[in-house]
Amino acid sequence: MLVFVSGIFGCICSDVKDKWNIADLELSVSDKDFNNPIAGLIRGDSINLEIRFVPEFVDGNSFNSNPFINSLNATSCDDDGKKGMKDGISNFNVTSDSLFNSFQAQESLNSIIRVSGVTPIDDWLSDSDEWIFLRNETALLTITEKPTSTFVGNFIVTIEFDSGNVVEVKSEEIKWE
Repeated sequence: MLVFVSGIFGCICSDVKDKWNIADLELSVSDKDFNNPIAGLIRGDSINLEIRFVPEFVDGNSFNSNPFINSLNATSCDDDGKKGMKDGISNFNVTSDSLFNSFQAQESLNSIIRVSGVTPIDDWLSDSDEWIFLRNETALLTITEKPTSTFVGNFIVTIEFDSGNVVEVKSEEIKWE
């Protein structure tokens, strides 16, 4: 009986926040072999943009007043962010601040980018509201088109949300040969 009673009050999971939003972004650049730029210089046929999502957890679970259900859930509290994103992504863009092949500065480079090297960005984003947060949520974007001449500039990732919020991050200046 003591075990049952302690289970009722032991874990209510009231502090678990089941949804998450992207509060900020961190961006790093590497070559296709994951080598960081040396003095801003990268060489190769493609480069990687690794985005780390800085989360804000929202929507805490509410207390269930039925003690029998609480005792059943006492050992199964979910981690934060396991029910997807609260604020869906309405627009996702990768641009550069200078000319990149046929792309003007500030023009979307999404058509030449693949997520994890294979998935088009639009396919990846189609279920973004269902993304669960895993301890260190990152996305690996690969720019698959090498510049036709030396590129010097920054890459910019901009995410717009259904709520109207916008987060943006800019890479270090890169010289890509």
